[in-house]
Amino acid sequence: MYFEGETEKRVKEPASIVGVMIFSIIFMVTIGVYPEPIIQFVEMVTPSMSSVMP
Repeated sequence: MYFEGETEKRVKEPASIVGVMIFSIIFMVTIGVYPEPIIQFVEMVTPSMSSVMP
């Protein structure tokens, strides 16, 4: 993905970046397969949000 040139070696990504990417992928797949907890949370919070906003 990141090359300096044809003969150069591959640039190594820092472990922190790889960790964030792996966490993001797992989070997105989990929410895509099992979205029910997020939907229930949003349904629970929505009535209280409408009372706060004018």
